[in-house]
Amino acid sequence: MIHPSSSHTNESVLIPILMGTVCLKCGDEGFPETLVFCKECQACALHRYCLNGPVVFWEEVIWFCEDCEVKLVKPSSFDIRVSASPENSDSISLENDANKATKKLRNCINKVKKSNQQAHNIIEERKLNKRKISNQLAHKTVEEKHDKRQINNQRQQKIIEEEKLKKRKVISQQKQDMIEEEKLKKGKVFSQQKQDMIEAEKLKKGKVISQQKQDTIEEEKQMKRKAIPDTFAKTKALLSDNHKMPLPAQPIAKPIWRGSLNFRNEAGGVVTELLAHMSSLACSKVEEETQLLPKVLHADLLPRSVVWPKSFKYEGPTDMSIALYFFPQSQRDEKAFDKLVDDIIQLELAIRVAAKNADLTIFPSTALPVQHRRMQAKYYLWGVFRGKQTSRKMNGAVSIADSGVYKFPNRQTNIGGHDSNA
Repeated sequence: MIHPSSSHTNESVLIPILMGTVCLKCGDEGFPETLVFCKECQACALHRYCLNGPVVFWEEVIWFCEDCEVKLVKPSSFDIRVSASPENSDSISLENDANKATKKLRNCINKVKKSNQQAHNIIEERKLNKRKISNQLAHKTVEEKHDKRQINNQRQQKIIEEEKLKKRKVISQQKQDMIEEEKLKKGKVFSQQKQDMIEAEKLKKGKVISQQKQDTIEEEKQMKRKAIPDTFAKTKALLSDNHKMPLPAQPIAKPIWRGSLNFRNEAGGVVTELLAHMSSLACSKVEEETQLLPKVLHADLLPRSVVWPKSFKYEGPTDMSIALYFFPQSQRDEKAFDKLVDDIIQLELAIRVAAKNADLTIFPSTALPVQHRRMQAKYYLWGVFRGKQTSRKMNGAVSIADSGVYKFPNRQTNIGGHDSNA
């Protein structure tokens, strides 16, 4: 119990001030202005920030040390004996005052405890709120990181898909370019082949035209020669009335044979509907042998030099050498016939047919003299019969394997427009 008039109390207040007080809790002087002294003894002190409960800097703080708190709650035996002593006249009043003081102190202590408890609860609530907020922020941060990772993954996936799409487009474009290049190459090759075919056709036509021009020049020379007066010939003609010159050979109007040519080599094909006309200068043997010919003549295409008669090598054939004239029967067969004639002329070939008693050899009209090369402004075929010869005399031209029988180049269809399987 504290007495205001006691000198001991004043001394206890002055001593810590003069000597320098330290905090009972942290053991350090710290900030002296924050020290709170015991309300009872004024000797013990604690820093405001070392007290339990909220830190209060600007308001008065009532604090009792442990010793004073025990004394205030339970009065000492000395004080009881004093109060019970009948010698002290003021004991009753003092006891009453002490009781009142004790009650006030208890109330103050309870208030302080309650205040401290409330402050402690507030602090705990604040800590709990801070923890909740911190957890929420941490959770939010984790979610944000997760969202960022998802966004980054989506972006990376999108970039990968775009790269794949670009590669596919590049590969597709490269394939398209390769296809276009192949088409261009094929187109160039086809164009070159077409150009070569056109050039070959032009060359053929040029050769034919050149041959026609040459024939025309030869005819003009012949006409000029005829125009020159030959007195010796005229005199000889006047003197030889009994020996008249024969007329030039002409095909007899009525055909003696009609049929088709079937070439032994598959590339040759068939020329249908041919007509054979006897020459006006042919003998009766020609007629007999022609009548024995079948409707389909199985023929071979041979080089002209192989079957060319020896008599033609020195003097050459004339109109008197012709036994048969060959023409197409109708306009439908003219194109195929003309093509066959052109091929034989260009490639210098001849046709050989084995008849019953003789061999029929067919040549183009370009082998004749100029005045007999055309019929109605077109080339034609003419034939002559020859006695059958052995394979040795024919220079190995009898068999296809030994004679070098010619096959038309690039001819895939039959002459006359008929399919080879027909």
